[in-house]
Amino acid sequence: MSVFFMGSGMMIIIIMQGYVAKRTPKMIRGITNAVMGMCGSLGSMPYLALSGIFSKKLGAAWIWWTLVLVDGLFLVFLSIMIL
Repeated sequence: MSVFFMGSGMMIIIIMQGYVAKRTPKMIRGITNAVMGMCGSLGSMPYLALSGIFSKKLGAAWIWWTLVLVDGLFLVFLSIMIL
C-alpha cells in the first residue's frame, strides 16, 4: 500500500514544487517545499491507519475499500465546499 502512496505522492510533490519554484520568492521557497512535504506525509497517515485496521478486522480487500471510502468522503466534502 505504501508503494502506491509514495508513487502518487511524489508526483504531486514534484508538480507542486515546479509550480512553487516559478511563483514564489527564493526566500520562502524552501519553507514552502518543506510544508508541502509535511502535509503530504500527514495526509497519508489516515489512509494507512484505516487500511491497517480494516485489513486486520475485515480482510485484505478492505485496503482498497478504505481508499474508496476516504476518497468518497473527500469528494462529498469538496462538493459541499464548492457549492
